[in-house]
Amino acid sequence: MALSFRIQTRLTGFGLLSLALVGVVSFAGFLVTTQYPAEISDLVSTATALRNSMEGDMMHDALRADVLSALGAGESANESAKASA
Repeated sequence: MALSFRIQTRLTGFGLLSLALVGVVSFAGFLVTTQYPAEISDLVSTATALRNSMEGDMMHDALRADVLSALGAGESANESAKASA
């Protein structure tokens, strides 16, 4: 028992189905666009925290290098190394 539709009815149905799909995609895009500013704010705060963490790690490494340099200069007889440390 196959359904037989005229070509005009089929084209109208496909057109309405396409219009409904475009509406759904448009609505999804609208929802994403309205939530975008809040997500950007979270991204900025996360990037700031990561930058601060990296800077703290670099400062820690620099301080460690200075201490190791001073310890190495203290054990050597090089007076210029001791003066720079």
